[in-house]
Amino acid sequence: MSWSNLIHALAIFFVLEGVFPFAFPKMWVENFSKLLSMPIQKIRILGFSMMLIGVFLSLVAHNT
Repeated sequence: MSWSNLIHALAIFFVLEGVFPFAFPKMWVENFSKLLSMPIQKIRILGFSMMLIGVFLSLVAHNT
């Protein structure tokens, strides 16, 4: 993997992360406040699940 690929991946990440706060700011704030009130263990499980999905999608994309 080159630095260019990493920069492209980060660029896509930032674009996707910015879509919801830009398009639906009120809903984004409501959901973020719900996240802040969640127990730490549930947030950790959510984060781990997201990482697993990302690794899985990366493997699928790499093998096609």
